Amino acid sequence: MLSSFVKKLIFARQLNIEDGSITCLEQSMTLVPTSFFLQQIDEELSFQEYKRSLIGFSRHLMRNENKLELLENYCNLFNSSGLGLIKIEGADREKRTAKVSLEHSKVAEQHLKIKGVAKEPVCALAKAFIKAMFSIIFDSGIEIKEASCLAMKHEKCIFVLSGSSQPAPKKKASSLKKPKQAQKKKPQKKQKPGKGGKKA
Repeated sequence: MLSSFVKKLIFARQLNIEDGSITCLEQSMTLVPTSFFLQQIDEELSFQEYKRSLIGFSRHLMRNENKLELLENYCNLFNSSGLGLIKIEGADREKRTAKVSLEHSKVAEQHLKIKGVAKEPVCALAKAFIKAMFSIIFDSGIEIKEASCLAMKHEKCIFVLSGSSQPAPKKKASSLKKPKQAQKKKPQKKQKPGKGGKKA
């Protein structure tokens, strides 16, 4: 049975499957077996790609800068992907901390079925998605740890997040301003002696 979120996408013509392609919110998608994700996943690359995609989705999923609505729709998006169901157990935007649970992790279930009990967490894709989601919501760099994993015979997967000491955009802005100030001062110093020479 289709979720209400997927039904809304279909009704708004934001989810299309035709002519050999799948598009969701104007971005290209694909369907692959879950077992494909049992291979090693580059978490940083996955995080960057998820973040790029989620920023693109934001203009469809958020109204009036409502980040609570955006967070809810990000969760709906993930929960429609076939990788499991994520739930926000707690979040503090000021402290930039959060706890997220993942139930019925399909990657973890496949790992147990094909490879047996894992020695370490295996939900790299979910981890990258959750990190990307909160880096946008908190407007900050994010650290994330999968504290428990179904593939390790834990009850469910739990992700714990904490923000960096400074929001990422402020760091970029300050690094760009310094060279501009240096360029303005140099021509001013050269012009003053030139004018004095002409008067003499």
